[in-house]
Amino acid sequence: MSQSYIVQSGDTLLKIAIDNDVPFTTLLELNPKYQPNPDLIHVGDSIRLPEEEVEGEEVEQDYLIEPVKPRPVSDTCTLMSPPECEAKEVHDILFVTGVHKTDFYCVDEKALKFIKEEVSELNKLIQGYVDLVNAAPNLESATKEQIAAHARKRQVWLEAANYAGAIFLSESSL
Repeated sequence: MSQSYIVQSGDTLLKIAIDNDVPFTTLLELNPKYQPNPDLIHVGDSIRLPEEEVEGEEVEQDYLIEPVKPRPVSDTCTLMSPPECEAKEVHDILFVTGVHKTDFYCVDEKALKFIKEEVSELNKLIQGYVDLVNAAPNLESATKEQIAAHARKRQVWLEAANYAGAIFLSESSL
């Protein structure tokens, strides 16, 4: 159950946050009606505070696998060799799921930056599609010109998605 605070004379959201040891941004997240103007609070308003942390049962670490032991290296025997891979700092793990399998990849800082850029570009493409769908004319009341104009916009979006590599169109679709 969440806690609340009743605004008193002289209170500000910042003062309430400080007095209750709550980050100001958290207070705004919990009370979205004050986000447009955090200074506009009134005596008697109820301010939602975060729930108290409940001490949970401590979970003991159970190591299910042993760490990988490095292969021995030898200068005299051709059967021993240095490891084929080198250690790298992992910044995230990417899971790729499918119908028959799930793969995962350890992602370094450079790859993570690339993935975030790719996601950003894909989100732009998706937003363009959402805008296109929302702008679709009503087929019952639209003129032929409006329908044709929307079809041209759809074709432009398809070509952009194809160019970006998000979808693959056959030559006959273009």
